Amino acid sequence: MSAEALRERRAEIGEFRRREVLVPVVDGSLLSAEAGGIRWLFAFTERTALERFAEARG
Repeated sequence: MSAEALRERRAEIGEFRRREVLVPVVDGSLLSAEAGGIRWLFAFTERTALERFAEARG
């Protein structure tokens, strides 16, 4: 990874850390899915994105 790419990655991580992260909860548990043997949490940094996700899931 180039120095420029590393700086960009660090900036993106920093921005994510400063944002409010919204995680859907179903029946008292964080909503997650498994893909490729890895458990992933659904997380959103924009309320509208979370709303679209919820609407799509019914």
